Amino acid sequence: MAFKGMKITDGGRCLLAQAQNNKSFTIKCIRIGCGYNVGNITNTVIEPLFDVIPEIKHEDNALFVEADIANSIHDNYYLREIGVIAENSNGAEVLYAYDNSGTDAEFINSQTDGIAYEKRLRFIFNISNDININIKINGSVYALQRDLDAHVKDNDNPHKVTKMLIGLGNVDNTSDAEKPISNDTKVALSKKAPLNHTHQIAEIINFPSKVSYFSNDNNYQNEEQVKRLISALVNSAPETLDTLEELANALGNDPNFATTVTKLIGTKAEINHEHTKSDITDFPSSLPANGGNADTVDGKNVNYLIDYRNFINKPTEFPPSSHKHSKTEITDFPSKLSAFENDIKYQTEEQVKETVNVIDKKLKNQCNQNRIELTNSSYYPVTIGYRNGQVVYLKCSGILEKEVPANAGYVVALSMPAEYCPNVDITAYPNISYAGKNIKVDITTTGKVIFTTPEKLPIGFGLNMHFVYMTGKSNF
Repeated sequence: MAFKGMKITDGGRCLLAQAQNNKSFTIKCIRIGCGYNVGNITNTVIEPLFDVIPEIKHEDNALFVEADIANSIHDNYYLREIGVIAENSNGAEVLYAYDNSGTDAEFINSQTDGIAYEKRLRFIFNISNDININIKINGSVYALQRDLDAHVKDNDNPHKVTKMLIGLGNVDNTSDAEKPISNDTKVALSKKAPLNHTHQIAEIINFPSKVSYFSNDNNYQNEEQVKRLISALVNSAPETLDTLEELANALGNDPNFATTVTKLIGTKAEINHEHTKSDITDFPSSLPANGGNADTVDGKNVNYLIDYRNFINKPTEFPPSSHKHSKTEITDFPSKLSAFENDIKYQTEEQVKETVNVIDKKLKNQCNQNRIELTNSSYYPVTIGYRNGQVVYLKCSGILEKEVPANAGYVVALSMPAEYCPNVDITAYPNISYAGKNIKVDITTTGKVIFTTPEKLPIGFGLNMHFVYMTGKSNF
């Protein structure tokens, strides 16, 4: 069974144009038929067999329509026609979309033959989100789940229900506080106290009369505990300082004793301090009187003292002004590279490892950018694309899990990245097996890829396709 693809009819296009204006679109059913169609889209199912109630979902400007058929309900027919039946504003049926498998129709046997048959039909139509989608079955209109959810959340009486409609027409609108009560109720209420009322201690039974009845949550101290605390405070103080009066007298009765002491400390110099000459009262104005005077020390004047020839214990010889030393003669000669300034930016082992890791990550990212997977079609295995400069290599290999009809073009990629797209449309016929079978590969300049096999490929067929082409583009 090979359907050619659901197409919108002329009537469907008109109905969709109306829906754009009135923002409403009604789906009635999926109609199954067995009539032949010579290729022109019809406006009705040629030989209708039965209708199927669809499930629909409307999101992202797309209408998803699904329906199930099974031979447990209908059997012994050719599944050849599928039509989506909608309804216009006058209530008339309109064939919105239609498909016909022609001579490739599948015969649906009876379940009594021992074969259970179930198939789910799925269709996707482009309908904007601002159009309200309804399902109408047997004259009743069904809302979408999103519309039902919105209705449930509407607390503003959406059905305009009145008290007359629910049998409360004779009920007055007075508030509960203003409604009359019986005499018996009044008497019973008069014996009750207000919710907000007070009592005196005498009216409270078993009211505690002792402090010990209550929980000591603030840790109040009794007399014995206070005495122990005072005794601990005095401790081993001398008898002359074991009362507050004696302490006050010892502090000179100064209520600001701490401030007074702090100020006194501020008038004292630090232990380690310095003086200028003017701070020293008896600083001499001349050299000490040890045989010298203001011009001489130990009887020697300044010129004598600074003359090198008069120095004692001086060396007998000196090295020349230009001389050399060995490394062992230098006491603080450095033994590690870290002692020198790294002016030419040598790298440590850790820095080299970090640089290598960065380069490795960049190379891996670059390799991943030159590989894509084409997964749009469920009939073929995943197609892998590799790119090196301007050369692209496509590979599709694996076991088919679905039967691929003859001459059926399946889109394996709607669009590839720009660097994978050729400059001109490409059509090629690469081998797909060792038996010499071929497949038609179409690649457009926009990156759309279509596979078409000239003969039917069965389930379990081992596919092995390799194809190379040039893009004319490069990021190297």
